[in-house]
Amino acid sequence: MKLFLLAALLAGVSLSARAQTYYLDLTNQALTLSDNTLGVEQVVDGRAGQPPIGIVYRGLNGKSAAVAFRQGLETELTSFLQIQLPVRAAGGHTVVLCVRSLHIGEIMGGKKQQAIAELTADVYEQLTDG
Repeated sequence: MKLFLLAALLAGVSLSARAQTYYLDLTNQALTLSDNTLGVEQVVDGRAGQPPIGIVYRGLNGKSAAVAFRQGLETELTSFLQIQLPVRAAGGHTVVLCVRSLHIGEIMGGKKQQAIAELTADVYEQLTDG
């Protein structure tokens, strides 16, 4: 459920143009989870070869461009999730997310564009017994 919310959030992030790459900007994004007890310690990029996150289309010509995080997936998602899902000392669960796949794209249809996002991640929690 929480990973679905993150994927939905990523589908709505703003994109900024730089040459042929569009950079995701999570600055003004927020996760709202009721009764959250999950804290993210770290995000690890477990994608084979760390491919681009996706392709978007820009302008009337529909020119395609790769999608990326300016400082890398691990750095930016770790920072974002540590702010949005801080580690709690009492009663919380501290986890490491290993991103297995992340894809952001657009579906073009006539005068409409629809953003899509898909995220698959393994969630690891360190237990008290190691």
